[in-house]
Amino acid sequence: FGNRLNPKNEKFLKLIERVHERETTAPRKIKKVTLTRNSFFDFLEEARSIAQRKIHVEDLGIIQTGKDIGPETETSTRIVVSKRISIRGNACVLLFIELGPELNHLSIDGIQRQCRSPEIDIPRINIQLTESKIRVRENLHVLQFLKKNITAAEMDFFTTTGKKTLWSTRITLAVGEMESICFGGKGLSVLSRITNEKINARHMAVMDILGGFEQEKEEAKKKEFVIRERLHMRNTGILFMECLENTVFIPVIEIEVDCFTKN
Repeated sequence: FGNRLNPKNEKFLKLIERVHERETTAPRKIKKVTLTRNSFFDFLEEARSIAQRKIHVEDLGIIQTGKDIGPETETSTRIVVSKRISIRGNACVLLFIELGPELNHLSIDGIQRQCRSPEIDIPRINIQLTESKIRVRENLHVLQFLKKNITAAEMDFFTTTGKKTLWSTRITLAVGEMESICFGGKGLSVLSRITNEKINARHMAVMDILGGFEQEKEEAKKKEFVIRERLHMRNTGILFMECLENTVFIPVIEIEVDCFTKN
């Protein structure tokens, strides 16, 4: 793909239409799509000619270099990836991709800086996904690429950016009883974007809270926390105790304080 004059492009788009035609609540999925030689944005442009606004793919591979930002995000086709994705080059491709909750492999290699000034620090994207676990570090912005319903039983949020990077993102924890959920740095900001009124986890950890805690505290107080076995708090994470007004009983509470910490 990538050559607009290539007649194979039209055949491929017609194939997508055939795969997705007569979709019901469970859309059909294409097994694998690989877009190399900077062809991703060209593919999106030509995909406007088909009716489907979302293309469902199990395995997606992209190599897109350069500083193009792609078509308008509001009107462009989005690609929903359910199992495996590998991206190399231009970070803007993420604006047109939706990661499914069952994704078990995510590889983001060589993401380019889109700013010419070396004096401006651009937060890194750092996310690890496995079959049952999501770990987000450094930047919460990546959460907007996940589907709303998250089925992971283990979730970790250790970030340096707060709720401003989440915009209007809303996520729902689809697992009734999680194995563990952990917050660190400014990761508690995620609570304001979780739609569940009750968070039920076997283990919970809150560690080294950064920045002003007041706003996150008010959001957390609205939640009911069911901690079935252990709550671990480290350093400024102890402040989380103020958020447990709706929590009836916690079997084990662990408090860890590092006397050398700056917080």
